[in-house]
Amino acid sequence: MMSINEIKTTKVKEIMTTFVYAVGYKTPVIEIVKEMEKKRIHRLYVLDEEGILDGVISTSDIFKAISG
Repeated sequence: MMSINEIKTTKVKEIMTTFVYAVGYKTPVIEIVKEMEKKRIHRLYVLDEEGILDGVISTSDIFKAISG
């Protein structure tokens, strides 16, 4: 666990996750659910047709859509 002093001086780059999962924005939701289950993750980055970050899809987003 980091001390307060370490937190004050630590750069994001030192602790961030460098490998992330992404899907295209036209990916069917069922495929995203399968991917999240398979990889045991709760968020995926969503890329547009040019591979530029367009947003994030989370399990919470999917649950909200299902529950109305």
